[in-house]
Amino acid sequence: MVNSISDKYEKLIKFIRHIYNHIRKLEPSEFQDLGIYINIDYGFFEDFSQNDIELIKIFLTSTNCGLTFRKSHIEVKKSLFILEAVKYLDIDISKLSKLLNWKEFEDLISRIFDKYEFRVIKNFRFTDHSNYSRKTNQKRYEIDVIAMLGSLILLIDAKHWNCRTNNLSAINKASKLQSRRMHALIKNPDVISKLITKLLNQNELQKIKAFIPFKLIPMIVTLIENKVKLSYIQVPIVSIFHLNRFIQEFDFNEKFFIYEIITNITIQKNLTNKF
Repeated sequence: MVNSISDKYEKLIKFIRHIYNHIRKLEPSEFQDLGIYINIDYGFFEDFSQNDIELIKIFLTSTNCGLTFRKSHIEVKKSLFILEAVKYLDIDISKLSKLLNWKEFEDLISRIFDKYEFRVIKNFRFTDHSNYSRKTNQKRYEIDVIAMLGSLILLIDAKHWNCRTNNLSAINKASKLQSRRMHALIKNPDVISKLITKLLNQNELQKIKAFIPFKLIPMIVTLIENKVKLSYIQVPIVSIFHLNRFIQEFDFNEKFFIYEIITNITIQKNLTNKF
């Protein structure tokens, strides 16, 4: 019985590695928006018996692993697949994440925060209508990922950087821009209201005082490891490899990060219907 379970586990690992190796060989032109299709042609399953395939299908169907079996192909949602593959393969998440494009990288970051029960939204866009835009000469903004837990709101810039762009100058520039996004956000109460309405449900909006004050912290998540963990303006710089640990140890390190506090917020009734 033990050998049978061990054998099935080994075959599952073998299959996940098989999918991983196949993805590595694909050209970027073969990628879809947030995933890929792998055609199941002759020879794709040559190293697996029919019984092996059925057992693998049953297991993977029962997990949210990003693999969906069709008649002629397998649909792979790469960000979900990576979260599952890191459990079975002796490959760290930063290397697996190199299979992703920038949009999928944002999706992976979102799913990691979601795993820790954060409420997450992606690609939040807004316009700065305040006088702050005169100082920055910028009106339009986009925040890649926003993650909220209780009264904490993390404003995340996802950097799918390669080694050449991941340097001190680039990090400092990116941290300054992310800090600017935070300041532009708090200068626009109507935008804050819309953001909070997106993050909270109807019942929570009725009890908004329980969440106030909100604490906003800008941060950057990168593809590869950084020598700098905290920028010169105290914006945390976290590699995807260390993101889980960053979340787990956040309460201990929070005092080192730049932040802004929101003590007043008005939620309009028409906004609760709009979002």
